[in-house]
Amino acid sequence: MKVFLVDSKPVFVDDEDYCHVEDQSWCLNKGKYNRGYYAMYGVREGCRVRKVYLHRLVAGAVGNDRVKFINSNTLDCRKRNLRKNGKRLKTI
Repeated sequence: MKVFLVDSKPVFVDDEDYCHVEDQSWCLNKGKYNRGYYAMYGVREGCRVRKVYLHRLVAGAVGNDRVKFINSNTLDCRKRNLRKNGKRLKTI
């Protein structure tokens, strides 16, 4: 497990995912309905900025895939804490 800080808050990822996320400039985004903070970064696409969320990136979510946190900690993005479309993610 690797831990890195975003706005002085610890974010947890698996060792295998750390190399994919370490080079981005992550920030925290307040979730809707006070459901916590989410690690994200922005990608400029023309005049718009698309948000890329860490938990969706780790889970391999696309389109309308739903990703949920098992322990309700939105900054714990380890695969064992994520569920995509109701199924637990496989870890190595």
